[in-house]
Amino acid sequence: QKLYISFLFREYDQMKSLAEQYFQLPFKSWTLIFSTSARVFISGLASFWIYRQIGDIIWIERGQKAKKILSHWTGSCEWNFSNKYYLLEAEEYWCNDDCEHAKTSYNKAIYYAKEHKFINEEALACELAAYFHLSLG
Repeated sequence: QKLYISFLFREYDQMKSLAEQYFQLPFKSWTLIFSTSARVFISGLASFWIYRQIGDIIWIERGQKAKKILSHWTGSCEWNFSNKYYLLEAEEYWCNDDCEHAKTSYNKAIYYAKEHKFINEEALACELAAYFHLSLG
């Protein structure tokens, strides 16, 4: 929860500290899919954002790992996970300076969040797309 809040408010130092703590947790049991899926999603978003701030390759690798997990879950339940997957994909494209693919993925994330009635995630996707477009000038 704290990682999510620090991500939303762009509290870089706290977000980085919480993300580092998250990645040190031993995950031996994945019994709570809702809790786990939210953590994977937010940690992926935070990882890509941290990578853009400091350029340390470990952070993009962590984001890619989260994206891979969500890709698997999307195959099992597109309704719940497609918008999250596309948002992580957009963030990764932004990290790699692939603007055209990033735009497409942000649009897909917004579309699927709206279509599947994930209002908060639609707003998040719109906000992150806005940060992306602002960075373009």
